[in-house]
Amino acid sequence: MLSIDNEVCSLKAAKKLQTLGFTKKSLFYWINPLGKWNVTVINSELDKIYLEHCVEDTIFPMDKYPAYTIFELSTILPTMLNPVSGSGSPASLHILKLNDQWMVCYITQYSQPPRITIIKKTLVDAMAYMVIELAVKGFIDSKTLQENI
Repeated sequence: MLSIDNEVCSLKAAKKLQTLGFTKKSLFYWINPLGKWNVTVINSELDKIYLEHCVEDTIFPMDKYPAYTIFELSTILPTMLNPVSGSGSPASLHILKLNDQWMVCYITQYSQPPRITIIKKTLVDAMAYMVIELAVKGFIDSKTLQENI
């Protein structure tokens, strides 16, 4: 049985995304009530009120991080990466299942090694860390994320 923790990016990835300025709202959040991190769904007006007034204000202050889903992350990842310096070939997005791990990479048309490769246990974390890598390398920025999620 799948746990919700496998359907959203890990807490570590969520923290890195927020550190890079990616703060777009998500359907799910990592929150820390009573000192234990949990994923919670924000799907009703009551949930939104709780999140906005209890978590974000001083009534019940705690850290929270958007726990992005595969769908939310898929709207950010470009299908093609153009060469940064203008030389070289464009690279296309590929997602592969390798035994019990997932690989997200950008591969050029030719028999060259992948330009960027991320391998993680879950697909959602592989996608989240690819977004992080693309942000660090300047392929996407927080404005792009805010517009696409």
